[in-house]
Amino acid sequence: MDAKTLDVLDLKVKELLQVVQNLKRKNALMTMQLEKAESGLKRQADEVGRWEGERQTVRNRIESVLNELELVGASPGSAEVNGEK
Repeated sequence: MDAKTLDVLDLKVKELLQVVQNLKRKNALMTMQLEKAESGLKRQADEVGRWEGERQTVRNRIESVLNELELVGASPGSAEVNGEK
């Protein structure tokens, strides 16, 4: 190999090393972005779970109140309490 061929080969190797460094930098950046997105997604999933729990609690309380109202409405003499017969 002559010096010119070695110079061209050296240049190509340096260019490839630069590409590899750029890819590593982009990979690190994308990894950080992915971790941030996953963290946000987990936070949102936890919040959804909390809201679902609260929703179920409210639903249970409403059903309990409705059942009590039905019992009051079905009890003997309940119409008389309201001034009706």
